[in-house]
Amino acid sequence: MGVSSLAIVRLVDAIDMEYDVAVDFTQQALENLDNLTDFIATERLRRRGGS
Repeated sequence: MGVSSLAIVRLVDAIDMEYDVAVDFTQQALENLDNLTDFIATERLRRRGGS
């Protein structure tokens, strides 16, 4: 995403706290903003559906 490692750590921490979604640093979710938002939305829908 073109940001520093510290910024990524802070972003992942904020996502975990705000949306209760754990993002692994090895996932494609961190490649770009589209992947990240898709990942968050998918995880939240998955949890809401009970799957």
